[in-house]
Amino acid sequence: MKTEPDRASRPAKARRLPGKETVALILIMLVAAAWRLWHIDFGLPALNDPDEPLFVTTALDMLREHRLNPEWFGHPATILFYALAAIFAVIGYVGTLTGQWADTAGYVSAVYADPGIVILPMRLFIMTTGLGCIYLIYRVGREAAGSAAGLIAAALLACNGLHIELSQVIRTDMIASLFMLGSCLFTLRAASTGRMRHHMLAGIMLGLGGATKWPSLLFIVNAPGAILYRWRQDGWRRCLILLPVAIACAIVALCLASPYLLLDHATVLRDLGGEARTAHPGSTGGTAMENMLWYARHVVLNGFGPVGAILATMGLALAPWRARRLALAALPGAALFFAGIAFQALIWERWAVPLLPWIAIAIAIALVTLVGKLREKWQPAAMAIMLAALLFPMASGSASRTRMRAHDTRQMASQWVREHVPAGKSLLIEDAAFDLLKWNGRVLFPLGDAGCVDVHRLLGAKPSYQQIGEKRSGKAIVDLGNVAPQKLASCNSDVAIITHYDRYRREAGTFPDELAQYDALMRNGHILATFRPIAGLQGGPDTYVVQRNGPSTGR
Repeated sequence: MKTEPDRASRPAKARRLPGKETVALILIMLVAAAWRLWHIDFGLPALNDPDEPLFVTTALDMLREHRLNPEWFGHPATILFYALAAIFAVIGYVGTLTGQWADTAGYVSAVYADPGIVILPMRLFIMTTGLGCIYLIYRVGREAAGSAAGLIAAALLACNGLHIELSQVIRTDMIASLFMLGSCLFTLRAASTGRMRHHMLAGIMLGLGGATKWPSLLFIVNAPGAILYRWRQDGWRRCLILLPVAIACAIVALCLASPYLLLDHATVLRDLGGEARTAHPGSTGGTAMENMLWYARHVVLNGFGPVGAILATMGLALAPWRARRLALAALPGAALFFAGIAFQALIWERWAVPLLPWIAIAIAIALVTLVGKLREKWQPAAMAIMLAALLFPMASGSASRTRMRAHDTRQMASQWVREHVPAGKSLLIEDAAFDLLKWNGRVLFPLGDAGCVDVHRLLGAKPSYQQIGEKRSGKAIVDLGNVAPQKLASCNSDVAIITHYDRYRREAGTFPDELAQYDALMRNGHILATFRPIAGLQGGPDTYVVQRNGPSTGR
């Protein structure tokens, strides 16, 4: 089993797939879809991911205010906002036709009462983009290193726990990954054919990726690699034309997909400044080298296993010889992207999602190369054994990760409160616990300089994201630790569900003021119940149900 040589002289036209290859690809896609559907409704009606409310509320605001300007450009997430607004519109129209609500006001009220009405269809949309990534890495692998490499890379990505998780959450990461992979596929074809339209399509895909998530634009460095691959055939004059064409197409696509980047540039600068944080509880990074090692451990080693990590390293080393087009026209973008996230002050697993396909394809190249060194009669058995050694541990880890996501400590705490706390008692919550929205009593939520606000009153007013942002006063985190000290009295309640306390305790030196506010609460109360994550069984943060004995004293 050998990697197929680069086919620079042959245009990469669509070819009829062999029967076995088609069946294998269909099976991989079916397994990937089934895995991503499993517990895709995790948490609902509560929203455990802190950014899902941001994206969903902004899209709803665009629809009900009849505007195209998202008025938020932190990612910039424009493509996601437009997609979510379209889903909102379709669900609203269908619901009106079927009599679920009478008008737009009734629809909005229903969404605020139960976000799951729209959250689940939106997560299904994100899931389809995740499946698209799996298909595209198959196409990229097939284009650059042969059918076997493409199928193996697709299978690895299908079973990766981080990829499964981000395929179930309404965020920009998966859509941006889809555009990055699409751009790389066209860049590989540009390296093969030298055709201008492939350079143009690669640029357009990058522009769309940039309109979804800024770092997508880093993949523009693949264009010079594709040109370098063919400069002897095409000549330097043509090369000087092709690179500006790719860049221009990326810029035009970015501006057309997200025109308000230019029309509302003041908001763009404001939101970019808000994203540039140097510390975040649980996600504060270190030096660039420390961050690289963190990603290597959490994303590569934990995500693909020790065997996968070794094979990925081998595959990257082999790529310049076994898949030269890939090494010149696709991997430079991935390498620059990795450097870009490593030099950030924060570290997030999700930032590495666009790198997962390239880790998978590196493993595939190494695996196909190693098995190809054996006698032909031993190759099928050797390939089966190696794939089993890779996929079974990955599948086990991914299943554990999904179970933990579906059995979250926050929902356990909510259930405990419903069963043990008398009705009429006031509650303080720190997350979007819509599962407690029907609680018969006051429910308070910390909202920065506004103090703790009454959730029933807040949602009854159906606030826009801009109104919520004004109450937050620009604070990136909404929890008890970030409530203005002079407003702490507004957070007094009979019972509190505390979910962020331990994150601040672990970084006491970085967040002393925030921790002091939690310590004040804990001193003036006693813990009724504690819920902690258990590896393989339940996930979420350390969560405490605290009975308040008196007011918080502040810092």
